[in-house]
Amino acid sequence: MSHIQITFSFLVVVSLTILSGVVYERTSRYDETSQRANEAAQKLNELPEIIGAWRLDTQKPLDETAERILQCNGYLNNTYVNDTTGQFVHVAVLLGPTGPISVHTPEICYSSRDYDISEDRNAISISEKENGGHTLWSLDLLKKDLQASKLRVYYAWSFGEKWEATEEPRYYYAGKPFLYKIQLACSVPAVESEDEIDAGQEFLKQFLPALQKQLVIAE
Repeated sequence: MSHIQITFSFLVVVSLTILSGVVYERTSRYDETSQRANEAAQKLNELPEIIGAWRLDTQKPLDETAERILQCNGYLNNTYVNDTTGQFVHVAVLLGPTGPISVHTPEICYSSRDYDISEDRNAISISEKENGGHTLWSLDLLKKDLQASKLRVYYAWSFGEKWEATEEPRYYYAGKPFLYKIQLACSVPAVESEDEIDAGQEFLKQFLPALQKQLVIAE
């Protein structure tokens, strides 16, 4: 066998060894990520049914198309009621791969259906002692009906720590093995008075601390 053949054979063996190592490493990482994401999904299901003044009213499965597009490992899709005020909020917490979870926003989902965006989104803060608080996007929409009823949506992302109203979540969370997204919707009066209680923010103040205990940090 010539020197060239030996060198070529050696390079092929080295290349195959490196390739097999890369495949093994990627497979191992995928398995580890999948296991951790599944553990995170299980913890979401351990959220208590009563959180402060809010009680779990209904749980619904996620739309099959949405679940397939988002590639969810787990999710919550719940409606809560405040028995004192009679207010309802709908909240979804999604867990899945960073790419699909980061790119779908209410601006896309709602505006393509039965709503018009009435105001540009703005960031709001929800304080919490343990981690300094959270920021979420707030978006107001008007329903395309005779009543022009108003819907307010809050949403944000997290990799297991605080929730953030991120400008470019796809790039900001790139490299994270999985990602959480929260999206909350509640009805608000067409004309709000100064003393009007925002059901969404009141709910988030009690819900987020309880939810934080069920999150797994994406490492």
